[in-house]
Amino acid sequence: MRHRTGSIADRVPDTGSLRGDVLEVLRAGGRRQREIGPDTLHGLLAEAREVGPAFFGVMRGVLRTLVERAAERGEIPTAQLPRRVLTLPADLLRHEILLSREPVTDETLTEIVDDVFLPLAGTPKARTFGGDGTGL
Repeated sequence: MRHRTGSIADRVPDTGSLRGDVLEVLRAGGRRQREIGPDTLHGLLAEAREVGPAFFGVMRGVLRTLVERAAERGEIPTAQLPRRVLTLPADLLRHEILLSREPVTDETLTEIVDDVFLPLAGTPKARTFGGDGTGL
């Protein structure tokens, strides 16, 4: 797959913000889903347990780079995030791809970043949902 579409590790985004960088990584995953086709990608992800750890290590390395840059810029208090928090954006993207078989929308990617990842990474919420500031 990487031979055909390239690796995200070759094009690590640097938008100047953690939010922008993570969104770009997830959008690249969404583009890959559309280029390869949801059925092919779904099949590859369903068989992922049979591939080596390098399959998921590339994305973890990319996200680690983004988090380290954000910590250097002072956006987050530390780059030492728990592994599950670090990989959560990619894990949730894979979850969406496997469950829906439909192209992942930009709205879904934004929710993953703004409502889930950024608060866990230690940034202020990028938006308030619920309208009244309660988050409900």
